[in-house]
Amino acid sequence: MKTIPLWVCFVLFFMLSFCMAADFDYKAEVFGEIGVSQIHDDESSLGTGFDFGGGIGFRPKSRIGVEFEIDYLSFSRDFPSGVRFEGNTTNFGGNLQFYFAHGSVEPYVFAGAGITHFDQTNTFPDSEIFESTQDSFAFPFGGGIRFFMSPRLSLRPEFRWSWNGISFMNQIRGSVSVGYHW
Repeated sequence: MKTIPLWVCFVLFFMLSFCMAADFDYKAEVFGEIGVSQIHDDESSLGTGFDFGGGIGFRPKSRIGVEFEIDYLSFSRDFPSGVRFEGNTTNFGGNLQFYFAHGSVEPYVFAGAGITHFDQTNTFPDSEIFESTQDSFAFPFGGGIRFFMSPRLSLRPEFRWSWNGISFMNQIRGSVSVGYHW
C-alpha cells in the first residue's frame, strides 16, 4: 500500500498555514517556473526532461487572468536497442485563465495559443542520424492552484497538456511556479 511521504504532508501544512490570510488584491504578476515534461508523437513517447521558463500575467477582473509565457524543454529517451531520441522545444504563448475563487487560495483553469520551435535528433545503432527542426502553432490547456504565501508572493502547482500541431506532437507538463504580484 502506498502512503503519502511525510515531507509532502509538511509542505502542504506549511503552504496552508501561510494561506490563511485575507483576500489579496493585485493586477500584475511576474513568475518563473520549473517542471517535468514529456513529449509524445502519434506513436509513443519521444522523451522526458526538465522544463523551465517564466512570464508575466495580468488580472483585468478578479476571476479572469491573461498571461504570456516562454519556456524551454530539453528531452531524451534511450531504448534498449540502442536507439536514442533527443531534442528540445521552446514555447511562447498566451493563456486566458479563469479563477474559481479570489483570495489566498485560487484554483484555476486555462486555455491558450502560441508557437513552438522543435529540434529533434534520432540516432540509430547503424549510425543513421535523423535531424529535424520545425515550428508550429501550440494549443495548451490545463489547471492549477495558486497559493499566496504573502500578499506579494505565490506558489502555483500546475498541470498542462499542449497539442503542438507537429505530426500529432503533444507535450504533458507538471510544474511549480513562483510569482511576485503587484
